[in-house]
Amino acid sequence: MYGLFFTVLLFCFSRFYTNIYLLAISTGVFLDEIGFIIIRGKSHEDNYSPKSFMFLLLFILLLFVFREVIINFYLHN
Repeated sequence: MYGLFFTVLLFCFSRFYTNIYLLAISTGVFLDEIGFIIIRGKSHEDNYSPKSFMFLLLFILLLFVFREVIINFYLHN
């Protein structure tokens, strides 16, 4: 959840401090746990389940497809 917190924080302060590398790191930390959160995992095995990895892959693909939109929003806000 630290990744989500820092991603939101970076978007809030993007006008004052634009560092795309920090945004990439915080988004990566959040996406690492997104599948576990969505499937409501309860154990370490749930974090490495095929369902969790499928959600992770889906979000990585979405991030890749919309990368220019996200970067432009972040840099020009």
